[in-house]
Amino acid sequence: MSRSATAHAGAAEPGRPRRERWRALAVFLAFAGFYLLLASRHFYATDEETVYRLTESLVERRTLAMPEGVWGLATSAGRDGRQYAVTGPGQSLLAVPLYLLGVASASLLPPGARGYATRFAVSLFNPLITAATVSILYALARRLGARGGAALGLAAIYGLATTSWPHGRTFFAEPLTALLLLLVCYSFRCGTEARPAYGWLIGGGAAMVGALAVKPHAALAVPFLGLYLLARAASVRGEVGRLRIDWRRTVPLLAAAGIGAACGALPLGLYNFALFGHPLRTGYGGQNASDLFVVPFATGLYGLTISTGKGLLWYSPPFILAIAGWWAFWRRCRAEALLCLGIVTAHFAFYGRIFAWHGDGSWGPRYLMVGLPFAILPLVGLLDGLRARPIRLALTSAVVAAGLGVQLLGVLVNFDWYILRSNEQARHFAPAASPILAHARMAGERAGEWRERAFPPPNSAVMTDGFAPAAPPPGRPAERPGLFPRWTTGAGVITLHPARREPLTVKLTFFDHRPLAARVERPTILLGGVPLDDRAVARQDLTGTGEGWIYQFTVPPTAIVGEGASVTLRSATWNPQASGQGDRDETLGVFVHNVEVWQGAEPLTIREALPLDRMPETPRQRFWWFNDDRNYWETRHHLVDHWAWYLAVAGFSRGQALGWGILYGVASGATLLVGLVLGRGSLPASPVRAMGGGKRRRAATKGRGVAGTGGRAV
Repeated sequence: MSRSATAHAGAAEPGRPRRERWRALAVFLAFAGFYLLLASRHFYATDEETVYRLTESLVERRTLAMPEGVWGLATSAGRDGRQYAVTGPGQSLLAVPLYLLGVASASLLPPGARGYATRFAVSLFNPLITAATVSILYALARRLGARGGAALGLAAIYGLATTSWPHGRTFFAEPLTALLLLLVCYSFRCGTEARPAYGWLIGGGAAMVGALAVKPHAALAVPFLGLYLLARAASVRGEVGRLRIDWRRTVPLLAAAGIGAACGALPLGLYNFALFGHPLRTGYGGQNASDLFVVPFATGLYGLTISTGKGLLWYSPPFILAIAGWWAFWRRCRAEALLCLGIVTAHFAFYGRIFAWHGDGSWGPRYLMVGLPFAILPLVGLLDGLRARPIRLALTSAVVAAGLGVQLLGVLVNFDWYILRSNEQARHFAPAASPILAHARMAGERAGEWRERAFPPPNSAVMTDGFAPAAPPPGRPAERPGLFPRWTTGAGVITLHPARREPLTVKLTFFDHRPLAARVERPTILLGGVPLDDRAVARQDLTGTGEGWIYQFTVPPTAIVGEGASVTLRSATWNPQASGQGDRDETLGVFVHNVEVWQGAEPLTIREALPLDRMPETPRQRFWWFNDDRNYWETRHHLVDHWAWYLAVAGFSRGQALGWGILYGVASGATLLVGLVLGRGSLPASPVRAMGGGKRRRAATKGRGVAGTGGRAV
């Protein structure tokens, strides 16, 4: 900001710095609560599992070495022969407090769910990081002279209408890297204004090395941040438009940033040397460029920009608005405009050629996430005076609404569900196979699927609880198997939905494979939870040995409560493996071969409305339970990619699930509420009005910065 801008801001708002801190805090809390409430609380890729396992090793084993023989790790051999994570240590170290929180809260769940609890807690990390990025983006826009409404609009658009929201639900390293690099920019800006602030510069230098400790690829942004600092330090009283090197000003500023960088580089260099034998060698090793840069640049650039499978313009539509606003941003904030242009261009140039340019296992182009805050920042140049231009306001609103819709599709539907069902080439480049369209279809299909299960049509009999697949298949069957045969798990519940309030006839065919000694107590029938009199059930022994049975009985109209009647086939349970009769280590009841129901001469359609298989206890099986719901029966899909849904179907007791959900939901909701309440008194009363200002205000502030608070170079 220019000298006149600083003087203007200080005169107009004596308490502005303090108020701005409260405003930034309000933005952070509001977005943190929002993200936490709509999070998924699980991992999507083995990259996340690797970062988590390093955190686990630090806490549980007090070592940087990764455990041997563990699924899903991306490791590299260290100089001592042990395996270490290829990722940097930064994010794993910062996640330690959340891991400890997971350990402390695991007592609320069954003993086998400890791994679920710790991963649940660690996955809180990126929602908080993304909320912090939104807050810093708001603060940076204000520092550049933007009005409160424009700055708030920029932050909200970034946080809700770009891929920052879906990526913030993961445990990938890109969100933290983006935050640290944005913090570097903000720190360098604060530290090089008319009155230098050396503390900001030291912190900025340390944050820059911290980004490298999280993701070495952050080096793409380092040269541009260095040039930005040099331009700011060499300017006259912080005015980049008047470059003239004053060594008495420039050297101390650069030295302060260098001290901060050295404070971060020393431990990072020691870490790399201790593990990999060289201060500059990381877990990624010395990969040859010939193996890395194998994609034609035109293909990668097309894929990253306008392809329907990964193009940034489709997955973060506000980027279009940022391009439109770049010229206005350049006229007023030249150093920041060049910084944004350099960082974004470098990421397109680098990732456009690497073999994994798409960064699959994510929503949109994952690797561009690091530069996304810089790609969106020029949008603030378009938001200024927006209300006074109705056509521009309408177009901007439409693009932002499209961006919000795209992110909702990435949030409601787990992107792995479609990735595992589709062809990579078609998914990336064929418009008809775009994940955006596929997620829209899947969201509608799953809503219809579960609506039908929750509200079955008349003349149907629905298996609602207590049934299990016949046997775990050795591989995925070529065709979807039928409804039967099925095991019960002790009490198989069938809900009848007749079209009329008339008697129903039910016929159950099943085999009792329990050991002979366990068949002393024969299976019973319950209507509405009440045992049916033995004389009301016609039993036929199919095998003559007491193993195969047909049970037939009548459901009277009095048992039809509301729109349905409940029939339960209850039996004592057994474990085939414990009984020496197979390898299946599960608690089972009887083996149902068929269910038939009639009302008069009209048969009822047999359907299933079964809960998903309970969440497994092993990390690998649990990972696929979340991310690959192409299970044996192919219709037992997750409804939405949301923590509350997973908690409800995980198989915990009702008390455990409610207790855990209420505790988390209240904490997240309280965070959101505090942010909104705090923001109500500190943020602009009318953000839209603040974004506008009308022609008279523009005329009065002509020649000032982005928001009319200073000179040309802000």
